[in-house]
Amino acid sequence: YQELVDLFTRIYTSMHEKRNEPAGDSYTEEELMLSSISAYIRGHASSASLDACAADTGYESAAISAFLRQSCGMNFVEFVNREKMIWAAELLHNIRLSVGDIADMVGYTNAKNFSRAFHNYYHMTPMQYRKQEK
Repeated sequence: YQELVDLFTRIYTSMHEKRNEPAGDSYTEEELMLSSISAYIRGHASSASLDACAADTGYESAAISAFLRQSCGMNFVEFVNREKMIWAAELLHNIRLSVGDIADMVGYTNAKNFSRAFHNYYHMTPMQYRKQEK
């Protein structure tokens, strides 16, 4: 089961990255850095760390921290949590995925903890969000 979840996550991440690429060769360094950090988080949702992100993306830890603070106004952990919540909201549009499946995909080992985090971020439960988005 976990292998299927991991496979779906990799496929979804790949599709999402291609869909969100800027048109042409007009990538800025900031866009490349943000894209790299986001891709790392989606690929390592349950174990994302600043040092591992730096090793994976080729950017220095201090550079990632400074970039996120300056461009997004948050630290790495806050950015990881935001990315997980945005990804979860996207996944909730797929009614074939249970809340537990989505929790696993975005790096939570417990659906209840995921639901609590989702509620804290969106001020509604995942099921309320899913019903609202129909």
